[in-house]
Amino acid sequence: MATDSDKIVVDTHEEQIVQTAPRRSMQVVESRVTIDDLFAEARQYLSTEDLERIRHAYELANLAHKGVVRRSGEPYILHPIEVALLLAGMRIDAEGIMAALLHDVVEDTEYTLDDLREQFGPQVANIVDGVTKFDALAGRKLVEGQQLEDVPLSVVDKRRQRSETVRKMLVAMAEDPRVVVLKLADRLHNMRTLSAMSSAQQQNKARETNEIYAPLARRLGMMLVQAELEDLAFSYLEPEKYQRLAREVEEEVKRRLPYINDVCRTLREEMKRAGIHAEVHAWQKHLASISRKLEYVPRQSNENPLSQLHDLVSFRILVDTDNECYLALGHIHALWRPKDGRIKDFIATPKLNGYQSLHTTVFCL
Repeated sequence: MATDSDKIVVDTHEEQIVQTAPRRSMQVVESRVTIDDLFAEARQYLSTEDLERIRHAYELANLAHKGVVRRSGEPYILHPIEVALLLAGMRIDAEGIMAALLHDVVEDTEYTLDDLREQFGPQVANIVDGVTKFDALAGRKLVEGQQLEDVPLSVVDKRRQRSETVRKMLVAMAEDPRVVVLKLADRLHNMRTLSAMSSAQQQNKARETNEIYAPLARRLGMMLVQAELEDLAFSYLEPEKYQRLAREVEEEVKRRLPYINDVCRTLREEMKRAGIHAEVHAWQKHLASISRKLEYVPRQSNENPLSQLHDLVSFRILVDTDNECYLALGHIHALWRPKDGRIKDFIATPKLNGYQSLHTTVFCL
């Protein structure tokens, strides 16, 4: 159970399994987003004055990128709009949204940081400058990784190397975390549209995403972003394995659906009986994570390895307060016996990124 901000309402009769990362289409999908979509999202939490400043940033970005198209053939301006929309969904402030709209202006057009500083203030200019420096740092780390490609390293050494890369990036960007969040949104949209690039570029970007951006998202607690980045990278690095696993997981989840429905119904009834305002969701582990976990599952000749993954689908209970979270845990353990050593209290000891929840494993139904 978790006091989590990512809330998705599911049908109470037949569960909609929430996937942490959408499945990738093999075709280039044209963007349908418009600046109106961005304003519809932003006006839910920003002032009229902020919206006017964002409109000014959009007008400059639209002028700066006028006539420029992406490899997919779409107008370039759609990319910064998509990135800004991702940030608006995270409720990033107006300066962050403006920087998202302008993040490629200095690098790709004749406008300078001084121009941005004069028109939009030092915060916006500094975020855009930070994104440019981030790109340079990421590129340097990728080159270093390629140089070490032929050097035999243990799995532990490789993990340490990746962690060190992420740590240095975090330190470098510590002055303003909005730089990192913007860059992650930028990479996420670029990965969503990667099919327009050459095969070699797809491979390079996918490896870079796995080595740098997905771990960075995890460090910041952006677990949904991490999951989608990892799955997108997986789909390009091992496309046949990705498609096969996607089909197998879909079949396995369908097989478990009656059980999933029963668990969700039981949990909802128990929370209602206890007077706890709660939302119950079934969550499917993302494909890249499933693939990694299957490597450690013993192979049985007549058994589907996926059937041995007990956390292929997990259940999340979203409540309003810490006390209700502990109360809900007590009611769950009254329903079903908990597994020894599998209770984790991230409320008493939150993760470094601020994540708070209670985790348990039970023998249910």
